[in-house]
Amino acid sequence: RGVSKYIYSLNVLLLLALFMVQVYLISYNSVYPFLPAKFTLLVDLVVCLAVANAALITFNVKRNFLVGVRTPYTLSNDKIWEKTNNLGGKLLAVLSFILLVTALLFEAFFLHFLVAGLIIVGFVTFFYSLRLYKRHVLGF
Repeated sequence: RGVSKYIYSLNVLLLLALFMVQVYLISYNSVYPFLPAKFTLLVDLVVCLAVANAALITFNVKRNFLVGVRTPYTLSNDKIWEKTNNLGGKLLAVLSFILLVTALLFEAFFLHFLVAGLIIVGFVTFFYSLRLYKRHVLGF
């Protein structure tokens, strides 16, 4: 499907970010550091791109058991899947913009914003899918 190119690029971005962290740790612990002080900014920007790519994936994916916002409620109904993943994609896109601003202006807090943002997106999409399930399937 059309989503496979996004999944491949997400894999490449995540591997690149992990490789960059590994190179940074080797340089930081060596006797003669060989990386500039702002190398962590590059890692942060690659992570921002990965989150933006994840947003594209959740926008475009059909119901499946591999990628997207997968809860018991989204897997039970195509309409709930579509609405929940649409919201999840929007939230991830907003998170990637917030992470970009954080990486450029408040680099020390990047990891805090990343973890908190992903937790918030997870909780919001889960409870949104639960609400849709109760409304559409159970009739509440």
